[in-house]
Amino acid sequence: MKEWYGSALRLAGTVACSDAVSASQVRAVLAKQFRGLWSRAGVHEELERVCRAISEKQFWADGWIAVRQTLRYDSEHFTPDACVRLRAIEEILRPVGLVQRVRAIVLSGIGHRADFEDLDADSDADPQSQYERIEGVANQLGKAAATDERAFEELVSEMVSKKGRLWSFGQGLGGNAENPTAMWSRLTVQLAATAEGEQCDLVFRGFLNALYTKNPELANKLLDDAVEDQTLAAWYPTLQTAVPVMDQRAARRLIRSLKVGEAPIGMYQHLAYGRATDPILGGQLKELLLEIAGRPGGGDVAAEILSARLHSDKSQKTGYAPEVIDVGRELIGQFAFTKNRQGEDYRLGEIAEACLVGEKGAPIARDLGRRLKQAVSRNETYEFEHDELIGALLKVQPAATLDGLLVGDARDVMRGVRIIDGLHRHSLSAVPENVLLVWCDQDACARYPAIACAIPISHIPGGTGERKWTPTALRLLDKAPDRVEVLKQFVRQFHPRGGWSGSLTAILESNAKLLDQLEAHHDSTVVDFVRDEKVRFARVIEEERRWEAEKDRRDERFE
Repeated sequence: MKEWYGSALRLAGTVACSDAVSASQVRAVLAKQFRGLWSRAGVHEELERVCRAISEKQFWADGWIAVRQTLRYDSEHFTPDACVRLRAIEEILRPVGLVQRVRAIVLSGIGHRADFEDLDADSDADPQSQYERIEGVANQLGKAAATDERAFEELVSEMVSKKGRLWSFGQGLGGNAENPTAMWSRLTVQLAATAEGEQCDLVFRGFLNALYTKNPELANKLLDDAVEDQTLAAWYPTLQTAVPVMDQRAARRLIRSLKVGEAPIGMYQHLAYGRATDPILGGQLKELLLEIAGRPGGGDVAAEILSARLHSDKSQKTGYAPEVIDVGRELIGQFAFTKNRQGEDYRLGEIAEACLVGEKGAPIARDLGRRLKQAVSRNETYEFEHDELIGALLKVQPAATLDGLLVGDARDVMRGVRIIDGLHRHSLSAVPENVLLVWCDQDACARYPAIACAIPISHIPGGTGERKWTPTALRLLDKAPDRVEVLKQFVRQFHPRGGWSGSLTAILESNAKLLDQLEAHHDSTVVDFVRDEKVRFARVIEEERRWEAEKDRRDERFE
């Protein structure tokens, strides 16, 4: 086994120290596998040889960190000799000077639980404390690089193309730069020279964040210029979120950015994070969101930003500005139902609950119900993907939502029923009984049977014992102009419309017992229907019992 690993490591070491295109990839794999190779394979001499060879060729940040992690997590199981040898490798690979330390700590992209040499004193601290300490080190390195022109120039191409602790590093640059404008320009030039798929703006954001605290006017000037800058215009929305204050000037700048049209619409999604839009006044936020929504693909982005603002206003109990409610109604009224839009249902539910309250919300709720039915019937979306939205609509506009879902011909009504059946966390049981009955009375012959298709008709009080009719079901039956038609819809619910577990015969028998509770009903037509239906349903149950028995016999023979 050692011979196999040894020969592989000799080959890997040769490539890693070469000028081949794959050299960096081989070094990355060696760093990733170092801990297992040292701790399990035990090929210490071979790893020492590779590490020495690479260190003579160049600084190897990932290798140094891999050695540090191996020392931290596995050293208690090593022999004294193995520990000495590993510490010797760590010393060989250890970063020397500002440039190497930046590459090891800021640009390595290694998780914050890695042990760095100046953090050993408190290596057992909790992860958050470790994270904060290492981010603090990255900030200090940024401050040092801000005054070291040679180091800055050597690192600048990596600052705008790598990912790592570049926010904190950028803060150090922005807070300590002797000429912030010149440094910002140099970073911009380098970003323009970087391949499109490799660009990263984190250092710019950290830079702005610190500069705004020190010189807000200059930070605003840089942002003003960025809106139409050939390189930075595409990044402007994310840059704007880096400053701690979103004032009216920032809001106007965002709208100007949309009109310039250089930033991809998805970039504005960053406004949904970190309560970025909280300081924006309602009128300006409305204008901004409508501008975003008016761009191709902007509707979802605007909805996410609005949802975040509503959530923030609710948690802070500040109330909703009228303009925010207005734009919520406009956005949700424009929503187009499509499939597989992750997170959209939650956002729409939040917007509906906040913005569709009152008289102005009713027609929008009604239209949403109708359009959802149409979209489901055309296979443009799935009914089960809109649980939160329908739940919110039933909460704030129950009558209008029922209009949208359960009004129409028989086929149309059943489409609405299937949507309600598809709800996981919500149902018509959340709608007050008096609201249901008032809605039914507006067109009693059509609506009582329609509601009978959709409401929960039974429950088990206390969770044990015999199944009983729900009070709402009994009230609906008593008020219906055609009780038999309502009962027919109730009986259709005896057979589960979705999936079920266990024996279907047992489920049907349990539900059929509900009919026994209506044998003494004061309406003779109900009594007659119950008598005949019990006979018919008994045959259904018997047929299902025979089918299950035959299935069990087939399964036994198969086994």
